Amino acid sequence: MTTPKGSNRLHTPGISEPIDDYPEIMIPGLLEKTAALHPDRPAFLFEENVISYNQLLTMSLNMAASLGRLGIKKGDRVALFMNNCPQFVISIFAISRIGGIIVNNISPMYVVRELESIFLKNDVDAVIVEPTLWKGLEPFIEKLPIRLAVFSDQLDLARPVLPGRSYDIPDTKIQAVHFLELIGETAPEIKPDQWSYPEPDDIAFFQLTGGTTGHPKAAILTHRNLIANVTQAKAYLGELGRSWQVLLPNMPFSHIYGVTCGVLNACASGWTTLIMTRFSVTDTLAYLSRYPVTILNSVPIIFSGLIEHLEKDSHLESCFSYLKMAGCGSAPLPESIFQRFRELTGVELCQGYGLTESSPVVCSTPVLGVKKAGSVGLPYPGVQVKIVDPSNHLVEMKTGASGELLVKGPQVMRGYYKNPEATQKALSGGYLHTGDIAFIDGDGYVYLIGRKERLMMLTQSLLKPPSGCRRAGNSKRDAFS
Repeated sequence: MTTPKGSNRLHTPGISEPIDDYPEIMIPGLLEKTAALHPDRPAFLFEENVISYNQLLTMSLNMAASLGRLGIKKGDRVALFMNNCPQFVISIFAISRIGGIIVNNISPMYVVRELESIFLKNDVDAVIVEPTLWKGLEPFIEKLPIRLAVFSDQLDLARPVLPGRSYDIPDTKIQAVHFLELIGETAPEIKPDQWSYPEPDDIAFFQLTGGTTGHPKAAILTHRNLIANVTQAKAYLGELGRSWQVLLPNMPFSHIYGVTCGVLNACASGWTTLIMTRFSVTDTLAYLSRYPVTILNSVPIIFSGLIEHLEKDSHLESCFSYLKMAGCGSAPLPESIFQRFRELTGVELCQGYGLTESSPVVCSTPVLGVKKAGSVGLPYPGVQVKIVDPSNHLVEMKTGASGELLVKGPQVMRGYYKNPEATQKALSGGYLHTGDIAFIDGDGYVYLIGRKERLMMLTQSLLKPPSGCRRAGNSKRDAFS
């Protein structure tokens, strides 16, 4: 079965809004537009530091200018090797602003051999890294043609930066600077004519993934791909996407789920994001108790843990009093968790499905429409899906029959970097071959059954606490009121 053929207007009336056209805007344009509309609105809160959209824009422009002065130019590949922090967000917009390519999803759990392979295969030109993680790069980094290392501790922006602060930079033969030097008032003035502003079809990310063939690869995601998924999300969210929300993304920004759903969607809608450093149930509850969280994005194991705490202590129900939406991804959502969470909080979980190769969201259960047990919902506006025979992709399956799920839409990647064979296999026939076995019912809802090939599970990697992190503390639920 195939979802109805159509243009960008493909949508579900009453559930999502039609997309008449996709904006010709790049990732830095999201921030520029929101900063112009809401300059003083908090863009994010990290520990005790609130950073407004205007401050975020200024920092990203200063950093872009500094990177340009240090020789980073359009097409250069800059690896992000950090845990969640404001510097991660600033770097995304700064690197994008000068047309650089962000090499992302480099896990702190990788061993030296894996790190060396990633840096070598993806032709990394520069790296932004925490000093505590630098030791994983030291054995090989000076052997590679890397021109710049930018160092930043996870907590550098945990509070406002004071003048005259000293910087700790490890010894290295590579040109090295500290992150705070790049974003400060002493950074060079931005001169846009010194570099090329990115075009929609320029590459924005090399997003590392296990991919649809089970081997580490870099999915090539363009500005157009990511902006398309952001636009689809706004259409899917309706009024939520047009109004101010406080978002708690319980996920690492290195993961594609964190990039799009935790950074880009929030910026496009002018939301305030709470940046977490740990992804445990207790830390999630701490944030929910301190701040007026209206949207929570997490994974099934966290929601299961929240249910356990709610069942033990009914007073915790007040932590969810502001919550309007809870999104769940990365792993299948058991029906028991969906039902019990709704009973305890009054909020229905929205199950999403996506892949790194699709920027990432393909389907989601509707925010206001019918949520069917066991289903990952309906395709995003502008997305087509179909079910084919796993052994013969030319044979399309009937309604309700299972087969391999194929996806088509403007958010689907260009291909895999330096891997034409895997690209051809994944994008054969104009569709993304997901490797997932699924079926589509008569109403167009998608149900996942399993994998065509055995792949590494992502959930546990999402939940491992990064090194050197802190927990949330005292109550500040009125911080944004």
